[in-house]
Parts: sequence; C-alpha cells; structure tokens
Amino acid sequence: MEKSEIKRILSAPISFVRESTQKESEIFQDKKNAWFYTFGLASGQEFVGALFDIKEPHVNFRPVPEHNLLPNLKEILWGYDCQIYFGGPGPSDRRLMKVLVVKGVSDSEREFYEECLGAKGRERLIKYTDKGIESYIGIARNQFDESRSLLKSHSLRDTALELKKNLIRQAEASKAISVAEKTLAYHKDKLATAQEKLRQILTSKKEGKLIQQKLKERRQNG
Repeated sequence: MEKSEIKRILSAPISFVRESTQKESEIFQDKKNAWFYTFGLASGQEFVGALFDIKEPHVNFRPVPEHNLLPNLKEILWGYDCQIYFGGPGPSDRRLMKVLVVKGVSDSEREFYEECLGAKGRERLIKYTDKGIESYIGIARNQFDESRSLLKSHSLRDTALELKKNLIRQAEASKAISVAEKTLAYHKDKLATAQEKLRQILTSKKEGKLIQQKLKERRQNG
C-alpha cells in the first residue's frame, strides 16, 4: 500500500465513537479491567479501543476486522513512561507509543505507521534495573537501551483519554452515590427505630400518670 494512502486513512478525523458490541469487545479477549469503545475514522477505518480503568494514560487500539483498511496493522499502544534514572527522576511527561504489525513488515513501514499516528521521532532511552547490593550506595544497576516513539497529539489518543477520564469520573461518582444512599438508608432506619422507642417510652409514662391519677381519685372517694 502506498504511504500516501496509509497516511490518508490514519490521519482522517474521527467520524463516530460508540460503546463496542460484544463481538467487537472480543478482539481484546486478553485484556481485563477496561472499557471497550469503537472509534470510526472518516476514511472508513474502524478500531476498538481498550480504555483501562487506571489514571495513567494507557490506551490500546486494534482494527475491527470487517472495517480494516490496513491489513499490516495489528495494534496501536499509547502509554506513559516516567522512569527513575540513575542519579534522579526522569522526564515528568513522557508520552510513548508503539505500533504492532504483522510478521514480515519492515521497521521503516512500522515507523511510518507511528509517524502517521503522531510520533515525532524515536529516542533511545537508557533505563536501569536493580541488580543487587553491590556498590557503596547499596544498589548497583544494570542499564539497557530501548528505542521508543515520542508523541505529538493525535485525535484517536486525545479522544480516548478524554473519554476514559470521564468514564473514571462517572464510576467514582456512581460509587460515591451508592455509598451515600446506603448510608442514608441506614440513618433513616436508625432514626425511625429511635423515634418508635421514644414514642413507646413517652406513651408508657403518660399512661402511668393516668393510672396513678385514677388510683388517687379512688382513694379520695373511699
């Protein structure tokens, strides 16, 4: 497929977003704790997005087989990486992406997919893993390199993250309302029980006074 056609397909604006059907959700049988929404591009390409129930901006997209114009594309992964580097913290805002393609596709074609999806170039990162207590500071680290794509904005990612943010807010609000309703029901029942006990006590005292009054009248009357 020509690069111009790939770019046209992936650069097209979003035409619709809706909750995925059961069949579409099965594309992500290996993913849990996620909301699944289908995103359609104006080019005709459709993706199912997995929006994970975590605050970090991780979203995955896989093509809908019946509406896939890019047979070489398997998955798009957008994430966030804030590594702790030897000597201090890493960048506070490192948006990362990775495109998975079918076997046999060249690195240059895969990187072009990433470019169409907002990659602004690749950066070789130095990362560290704890090796053991072997140095005077107590920790010796092995370092290794990994090449990752950094991002510019892209409508798929931006829309998915905004959708996810509000889904999380909705879930949090629904949980808070449920807790509040249970608490309200508990206190209503507590109030009703207390009022009934008070009524019984007050009635008992009132009736006791009436009895005492009648006994007093009888004694006075002989």
